[in-house]
Amino acid sequence: MYENKLIQQSSGQISAEYILLLAGIIVIVLISMNIYQHYVSDFKSEINDSQVKTLLDEIDSLNSIF
Repeated sequence: MYENKLIQQSSGQISAEYILLLAGIIVIVLISMNIYQHYVSDFKSEINDSQVKTLLDEIDSLNSIF
């Protein structure tokens, strides 16, 4: 009978440890996604700026031809 209670308490502790482990992983994923989102948005603005500059240069070159 004592062994049964010990096993139940042990399985409860293991479940709590798994929940804490899962919560830690979720926190790490959320922080990583936040950092990645800022990186991608900065990179996207760089691409758009360079594309706009290229397009404006091409329009200027066409204007000089005509």
